[in-house]
Amino acid sequence: MQKPLFSVIIPTYNNADVLPGAIDSICNQEITDWELIIVDDGSEDETVELLKNYSGDSRIKYFYQENKGVTAARNFGVQNATGNYIAFLDSDDEVEANWLNDFQDLIKDSTQVGYVSCGYLRNGNEKLPKLDTKISSERYSSLAGTFALRRYVFLEIGGYDPVLKQSENWEMTARALDYCTKNNLSIEHTNNINFRYENHPTAAQTRLRDEYRGDATYHLYNKYKTGGVLHFRKDDLLLSSAVNYTRAGKFQKSRKVFYENLKTHPSLGNLAKVLIFEIPALRRRKWMRKNTELNDE
Repeated sequence: MQKPLFSVIIPTYNNADVLPGAIDSICNQEITDWELIIVDDGSEDETVELLKNYSGDSRIKYFYQENKGVTAARNFGVQNATGNYIAFLDSDDEVEANWLNDFQDLIKDSTQVGYVSCGYLRNGNEKLPKLDTKISSERYSSLAGTFALRRYVFLEIGGYDPVLKQSENWEMTARALDYCTKNNLSIEHTNNINFRYENHPTAAQTRLRDEYRGDATYHLYNKYKTGGVLHFRKDDLLLSSAVNYTRAGKFQKSRKVFYENLKTHPSLGNLAKVLIFEIPALRRRKWMRKNTELNDE
């Protein structure tokens, strides 16, 4: 059997109510040269029963794993994929019918294209592939649902960092683009808006996201502080961790990181940040989000 051009990976966890929308958006693609890998990350809802509705399409493949998180699910999906290119879609998102067709046009049967991406709408705001010359000399998008990359590139760079619960797409993309540049693989994009993303978190969800971002940026600081593709962001990553822990109300963690930042990078500016943090009124004014109830630990 000939391998498909694209393998689309959809991780899902207790999302049976919205998963059909994501699956149908793949089934409705203008091209048919794809397989869909659904990785059930330990769901306890009606996901298995729901997928029986798609049992007649041999391109749709289902895998189950105990709950390990979205990055582990994506990595597991790629291990079971056969396509030349890998794309990712979350189970509560949908893509336009020309999504894969536009990616195919960018590839044009070339063996030298490593990474392709498109524009998207986020909460109704148009976002086009961006230029960050410290990561790549070419424009790119890195949100899941906006890119595809060669499967072997993904495997060569080690896939997603399984520690991350935030910033995982950005970090993996940075490594993938670095690999493409070093190995003479081109990075292509289209400004077509092929993905629509709605994100309206509650205060509790925002607080959890801030905590995860604090964890992520602290992990990335330690990962890249001595070198690597994101080494240029090391100072920002450490400060970002402290601020996000503060916004999440994780004041013991943020205190630790603020003082670590001062010790690692002694300056009047970083001393001022410690003093601002230690005065609750100034801390609230400087860093806390409005309308979010937080209690000191």
